[in-house]
Amino acid sequence: MRSSCFFLVVGICIGFSQIFGQKFQYVTYQGEDVPFQKVNQVIQDTKAYMWLATDQGLYRFNGSEFQDFNTSLSSKYIKSIIPWEKDTLLFSNDVGIFKLFYKEDQVQIVKKMEVGESGQSLSYPEKLFKDSASRLWVGQLDGTIFMVDKNTSVKLKIPLIPKIKTPKIFFAEDQFNTIWALIPNMGLYYFDVVPRTLKQWGSFTDMQHFYIKKNKLLLVGERILELTINANQKITSQRDFETHGTQFKFITKDRFETYFLSSDQGIFMLREDDGLLQRVFGSNDPHRVEELPYRNVNDLYFSSDQLRPGGIIWVSTSSGLGLMSSPYFQSISGLSHDNVFCLGATPNNEVLISQSEVYRITNNTNKLIYKKVEGVNRVTGIGSHKNDIWLGTAYAHILHYNANKLQREHDLSKRGGGIFFMHTDHVGDNWFCQAPTDKPIVGIAKINKKDELIIYDETKGLNSRVLVVDEGGRSELYAAGIGKENYLYKYDRAKDMFENKSVPFPFKVGNNFEVHDIAVDQKGMVWMGTTDGLLKYDTEQIRRMDIGASTRNEIRSVCTMNDGSLWLATDTNGLLHLSPDGSYVLFDEKSGTPSKVAAYRSIILDHEQKLWVGTAEGAVYSLRPNPIPLKTREPVLQKVQVDDSEQPITETISFSEGLITKLNFASINFPGDEIKYQYKIFEKDIPEDEVLNIMWSTPIEEPEVKIQGLKTGRYGLLVRAQKPGGYVWSL
Repeated sequence: MRSSCFFLVVGICIGFSQIFGQKFQYVTYQGEDVPFQKVNQVIQDTKAYMWLATDQGLYRFNGSEFQDFNTSLSSKYIKSIIPWEKDTLLFSNDVGIFKLFYKEDQVQIVKKMEVGESGQSLSYPEKLFKDSASRLWVGQLDGTIFMVDKNTSVKLKIPLIPKIKTPKIFFAEDQFNTIWALIPNMGLYYFDVVPRTLKQWGSFTDMQHFYIKKNKLLLVGERILELTINANQKITSQRDFETHGTQFKFITKDRFETYFLSSDQGIFMLREDDGLLQRVFGSNDPHRVEELPYRNVNDLYFSSDQLRPGGIIWVSTSSGLGLMSSPYFQSISGLSHDNVFCLGATPNNEVLISQSEVYRITNNTNKLIYKKVEGVNRVTGIGSHKNDIWLGTAYAHILHYNANKLQREHDLSKRGGGIFFMHTDHVGDNWFCQAPTDKPIVGIAKINKKDELIIYDETKGLNSRVLVVDEGGRSELYAAGIGKENYLYKYDRAKDMFENKSVPFPFKVGNNFEVHDIAVDQKGMVWMGTTDGLLKYDTEQIRRMDIGASTRNEIRSVCTMNDGSLWLATDTNGLLHLSPDGSYVLFDEKSGTPSKVAAYRSIILDHEQKLWVGTAEGAVYSLRPNPIPLKTREPVLQKVQVDDSEQPITETISFSEGLITKLNFASINFPGDEIKYQYKIFEKDIPEDEVLNIMWSTPIEEPEVKIQGLKTGRYGLLVRAQKPGGYVWSL
């Protein structure tokens, strides 16, 4: 059975590290739907495939299916797998050690060393380890260690615990090139070069596993112990970490210097600088916490990832395989998943999130800290300039803060209802939109730097209700709102007047047309999220942008980026990223958003250029600054069948007219479920620009291209893939 969920790291503190506070997605591969039960180790090859050492053999995983590579193996119990030479892996089973490599893109498996081979003392190899001198170290079931010196071909059998079965002997190397070995419940040893033997070191018979980082040894068991050593194996300092009574069996480090540990209770993360130890919990939606399904962890492996510097986490367990990866968007652990009223980014490197209460988010040395803003609630508009912040409320009040101290409170309840939008321009004027009560409110208003209220209505050129204001380009200020003839206005600062810039629509829009949000890009183009899709105004004409299924649907928020791209929030379909070339990518719950339902006018960029998005079920932010869609790996040809007869995989495939040819592809992504494929077939000799103009096929979910009915000739085939959750097409 394969299942997909989310998991998050839950802390007890309001302040948290971005790394420790990350939310992950997880997938499990176990049960009747996979051909193995126990996974001992996982590793990635140079072609991006994952190789699994399991109790039922050796398998290659492309993200969606497991390919069996056991036909040449007399023993299917694969104990360990490691990188060896370039493009080569080594793995062990009960009968020996084998090399795995590619030859003309075909997998080759050959024996390197066999148990019982003449002149060898190799016996039931278990864990493999390659040191910096390219020596191979093999932990053996009989409690001995077998070492092969590459330069002299000297094979050395080192007795440790004779006649005791020892399935796990762990190896590591320090910065002084000393080799260490740990046997759980037996002790810690180091390799003494001159007598060429292993010597027991210290009294660490209670330790289960260890990890070496340069000159530091981290040992885990009923305690977590960090030892700093010198070149002579002398301890120069010692540090104990609090375990809270947990016994650990495994420790390793990801690609971003974060330690991961496992115990019978699950997986933990350890921060070295302050010793913070946190358990990793699971959740199949952003609203609740549950136990992770990982017990009896044999190994953790970290493959490269486009989002998480620490990498994708592969969990090898006695009951199957787990995969943990970071979603594109993260929520803040501890904050409620209530509807977001509005967001604001201040010049003081803060983000304000208004839900039922207001929270101030700050970044302190890569630690996001959130704190409740006391004395305010139901804030529905946020504006800021330098040290000034304005908060507009649903009670028709505007609170002006300077350096986080309240300066003045404006009561606008006699003018109308709640303040539903605010924007502060480059000179410090705070523009706001107010909801009507018993009579409509035409136009807009602002509070200037002197805290004076100024109304802009018919006398100032505004003839309709205004819903949003934005400034961009060359500090050009636009206002937009309701009506087919009065939906867009431009502010003339010299005249202190607005001019109606609405142009007739060359397409049909609804009778209740509204502009929900606008964004003015660096070129001065005005982008409008409306009840009738995304519209672009270029001072002379207006056109509706093609964004697929959302072309004519409601767009609630718009945000422009420095590269000319846009982020859009739809009403009920999630987020869209629109590139300058017109291509678009959908982001939904698979990318980490808690809901497809967007809040109005709630997409902002913070001071680090990370994107914050408000939804009906909480706020999220992008892991990456200046966020763009991720890349989908190009499909790789896996199998060729001509009339159900499998053929060799070559660049050129020949078959007779009238035969049916099936080509199976895989886009190596993790996880690789729900990937869509498209293809185009063309005559080989046509110009390249004509190939570009050929339409792609309708997207298909099965990675198979079926070719039939072609006349005799030479043809080309292009296949592309797209992974859900914020990925572009591979071509």
